[in-house]
Amino acid sequence: VLFKSFILDGRLVETRVFFRYASGTWGGYSYEWNDAQTDATLLEGSKQKTVGTTTWSFPARRDCFRCHNANAAFTIGPELAQLNGPIGTRPENQLETLSAAGYLDAPLPPVTSLQRLPRYDDPAASLEDRARSYLHGNCAHCHRPGGPGYGTADFRFSTPFAAMGICNAESHTGPNAVVFAPGSSATSVISQRMHALDYKRMPALGTAIVDPIGTDLVDRWINATTACPPPP
Repeated sequence: VLFKSFILDGRLVETRVFFRYASGTWGGYSYEWNDAQTDATLLEGSKQKTVGTTTWSFPARRDCFRCHNANAAFTIGPELAQLNGPIGTRPENQLETLSAAGYLDAPLPPVTSLQRLPRYDDPAASLEDRARSYLHGNCAHCHRPGGPGYGTADFRFSTPFAAMGICNAESHTGPNAVVFAPGSSATSVISQRMHALDYKRMPALGTAIVDPIGTDLVDRWINATTACPPPP
């Protein structure tokens, strides 16, 4: 059972719960917190609610699986590379903590030998790795082989840049549209989609504002890239 709670201006707004049943199938559920902050009620369908000055969108159950799909192993966030590091201000490695608590069904190899997604502000990681880590967390659940995203782009962090199928690649969005134009975020569809607030917005579900940190990170990577890498 996985939980994720959303807090806005210090108040609980929504808690999402993801169940894995004995059959191996998954179920996604959304709970709306009351104004007294004492309880949350299971919603039967999608809903919009004004919270302060924000219009909050609660997903329908079927919406969960637009992102939490089988090709992304359903859970998206709690994956090895995401968990391989500390959480918040605690220095302990999350994988080592889970292993010590008996949550893993096999011995844990040295965490330094395992893939790790760097934080956006990790000073030890390259600009490319930080930008690609962001794209992995926000895009790769759909844009991967067999995923529901349009096109053939592969945003998984484990895929070499040259094999992602994005650099100078034509986009289905229109003539002369390029997914990733080296040195030009303004003409790169990736950036345009992240900055959009209409139907072109990406991610398409669950986002209604532009993330200034993520867009800046990806834009700087595109602008700093002088040429496409040679094909693998």
